[in-house]
Amino acid sequence: MKLATHTWGRGEKTAVLIHGLFSSGTNWHSLADELASSDYTVIAVDLPGHGFSPRAQEYTFRMIAASMRTSVPHAPDLLVGHSLGGFTARMISAELEPRRIVYVDPAFRIGRPDGTEHDRFGDYMSITEASVRGDNPRWTSTDVHIELMARSTFDPEFMTIWPDGATTTYPATPVAPSLVLLASDGSVVSPEEADALRAEGYEVRVVDGTGHNLHRDDPAAVNAAVLEWAGIRVPVAA
Repeated sequence: MKLATHTWGRGEKTAVLIHGLFSSGTNWHSLADELASSDYTVIAVDLPGHGFSPRAQEYTFRMIAASMRTSVPHAPDLLVGHSLGGFTARMISAELEPRRIVYVDPAFRIGRPDGTEHDRFGDYMSITEASVRGDNPRWTSTDVHIELMARSTFDPEFMTIWPDGATTTYPATPVAPSLVLLASDGSVVSPEEADALRAEGYEVRVVDGTGHNLHRDDPAAVNAAVLEWAGIRVPVAA
């Protein structure tokens, strides 16, 4: 499947950005603008069943991996994934061969949700502008509208992917220098799991005052960390 992509910039370097469940590539607009202004061509995908990408008769993680391979350039300078996008980035990293990777509150452990998770799915789809703003007071109006649009175009059949049986443990030694940015509130990565990642060679940092969507809760902090990891900016000592 050829995925829909959103492109910023025409720089010599390449960054590939992968969104999380229910979302779309446009939610990376803040980071994409920063990278594009730093000599990057930025490509943000819409995963299968999300945004403007095609719908499938059957969703599997193998299909997602194959779709990524046909939709983004090989060996990008930077690969960034949030939540399900972090899982996807890890899944394709050995084949894609990025030079550097940033995982944003990655859902590295994915398995079939229980009944409770399926019940929660209905709540996710019944959002309103007021509920998005209420749940995410730090988001800009742009982020709120992107979220509403993404939910309206999401294919509910995507949720049938869970019986695929794709469950992963935390990855072993990273295939490229890898930064993991975690939310300080409600991260999907536990402190014990974060320690395990550090032991395997991952750089792990917590972004204070953020929830799971930390790149939208505090885009300035996340952007600065990603740019530093990419070698674009060096933090100024206080």
